[in-house]
Amino acid sequence: MQTLTTVFGPPQRNPKTWDPVIVVRHGILSDDRPFQKLSNLLAAKFPNAKIDNQKYDWKDSVVMNGTRLAEAILGDPSIVGRPLVLIGHSMGGLICRVANLILSEPDVIEQNLPLFKNYCVLDKGDLQTLRSFALLGKKPRSVNLIVTLATPNSGAMLWAQINSFASIIKRPFSSHVTSMNDLMTERLFRLLQHFSVDTPTLSISGSGWNRYGKAPAGIMLSLAHLAGRLHLPNDMIVEDRSVDLAQSILQNEILSVAQAKYLHLRLYKDCVDVVHDNIYDHWKVQDIVVDCITRC
Repeated sequence: MQTLTTVFGPPQRNPKTWDPVIVVRHGILSDDRPFQKLSNLLAAKFPNAKIDNQKYDWKDSVVMNGTRLAEAILGDPSIVGRPLVLIGHSMGGLICRVANLILSEPDVIEQNLPLFKNYCVLDKGDLQTLRSFALLGKKPRSVNLIVTLATPNSGAMLWAQINSFASIIKRPFSSHVTSMNDLMTERLFRLLQHFSVDTPTLSISGSGWNRYGKAPAGIMLSLAHLAGRLHLPNDMIVEDRSVDLAQSILQNEILSVAQAKYLHLRLYKDCVDVVHDNIYDHWKVQDIVVDCITRC
């Protein structure tokens, strides 16, 4: 069994003296407030660190938000030379992956315009916006670690689950929300498969229940035409299989193209105690994240 030690090696940082910049990004339908507890914990564990926990417009595409994040990091002179850790929950994990790609190669959009043009086919104005960011000529920036929490690295499992989750919190989705095209189709993953990064990456799954997970087998089989292959456990929105980059539906920039250090952890064997919207508050997840940061 792979562990933090077998993949990332022994701890090599002193949490009390190390001074990383730790970026925390929320997922869709959220903002920075639910992540204050995690941010406070990270600040306590790494007292010399700068914790960057900010909200973003989750209705915009993953690539747009990832580019904004990369531009902000590259444009901040106060953090030049400091170690960098990116932590993202759900859609925020995808944003961290895109930001990491751009940080490793700031000219990547200009150097691959046909690929990004194809990605922006539904909103051609997005390509012009992406090209307007202050990225050209910037010095590449290494990232020490990416942590993705319940991130749909192969897409969210089922459109119906997204809508049912939205109904619970009384915020209906629209198929015209640009970010939904990244979560519910393969367009983002078709873009990312063309690139390569070597950033150490940790993904963590969390699960609780879903509308079909505890249904009789006959019901499960009858839903096959709607859901495709259901690989349980899942966390109501995102399959465990989708969280694991090693199970990606397409090649990805971290494993299939590159050979980065990578570990996928399922919090519990059967993923029964953690759901999508609380995984970042679970003490065991927080301990794993802190531990992993000291190893990179």
